[in-house]
Amino acid sequence: IELSDTAVGLFICDVMGHDVRAALITAMVRSLVEDLSRSAKDPGQLLSQINRGLADVFKQTGATMFATAFYLIIDMGNGEIRYSNAAHPDALHLNRDRGTVKALDSGGGKKGPALGLFEQAVFPNCRRSLAAGDLIMLFTDGLIEAEGANQNYFSHERLMEAVARRVHLPANAMLEEVIGEIREFCGSGGFNDDVSLIGMEVKRLEPS
Repeated sequence: IELSDTAVGLFICDVMGHDVRAALITAMVRSLVEDLSRSAKDPGQLLSQINRGLADVFKQTGATMFATAFYLIIDMGNGEIRYSNAAHPDALHLNRDRGTVKALDSGGGKKGPALGLFEQAVFPNCRRSLAAGDLIMLFTDGLIEAEGANQNYFSHERLMEAVARRVHLPANAMLEEVIGEIREFCGSGGFNDDVSLIGMEVKRLEPS
């Protein structure tokens, strides 16, 4: 989502279920993001507004539904990431210069709840510094809850280790290899849930 000359927003969500209702909720969330993202002052405010919209609909229909979500704003004007989490897996922040991979967690605080459950829920904002060459990875839980032959989950920790081993690879190659490693972990069973993986890289400007 283009927010200004120096800032973009990146939103990922995972709706409960795989039926027609889930598809309708996904479309509703997409519409709310498009309508509200430019006026929201920060990521937590956007999640709060989406949450109220969904909770109101669910209250009227009597449906028991929810969605997890992660929204971040990358602002190159001040070299900063601002983000908020609604019960979604923590995104990853890769710093290529340092060779580090860190979770975009809540800094010792709690995540906000899933969207649509509590109308007055609060979604805290967090901040991290950002540098040229950094890469941000967002994903749904189908990636880290992929089940291996020994009935163990791949896990968030394994994902961070898999990314760390490839921290200096180009973005496309890194994501492809990580998916390949998880498929190998799963064996012939493959993924048991739908999977979404998004990578956003801060490109370095080469001298002309």
